[in-house]
Amino acid sequence: MEITPQMVDAILYNLRTWQKYVRLMEPRTSASVILLPVRTSRAGSAVERVAIRRATISVVLDTVSDALRDLPPDLRKIAKYNYEYCMSYREIARRLTREERRKDRSFPGITKSTVARKVDLIRVHVISALSLLNEEIVGQFWDEIGTIMGQ
Repeated sequence: MEITPQMVDAILYNLRTWQKYVRLMEPRTSASVILLPVRTSRAGSAVERVAIRRATISVVLDTVSDALRDLPPDLRKIAKYNYEYCMSYREIARRLTREERRKDRSFPGITKSTVARKVDLIRVHVISALSLLNEEIVGQFWDEIGTIMGQ
């Protein structure tokens, strides 16, 4: 399966939400309640299916989180502004320019196109990390996410 920039954007924009969902699949105490599928299937018990589902989603999300942590600080900051704060490229450029001008008044500024190029670098880095995973895992991940999203 080819991993597209749109797939990476979907994961990055939803990363925190999907990580919370995975945590909710895991019991916190002996009194925690997990809803298990009622239907039986050849894929094993309901507990096995939930564990497999959780592992499938987790491996992809963990890979993406690790890829973000491996980015240089300036790209990590842009990723945070873009994907967590949902800032536009223009807003990111203005904010980064303001931050840099506080340090150096003669700083020329960061353009929207510079931010766009850096976001492309972030996507390439994440695609590279995901491409090291088994294609079947990535395909199963999207199947699971589709199930979660009700598609």
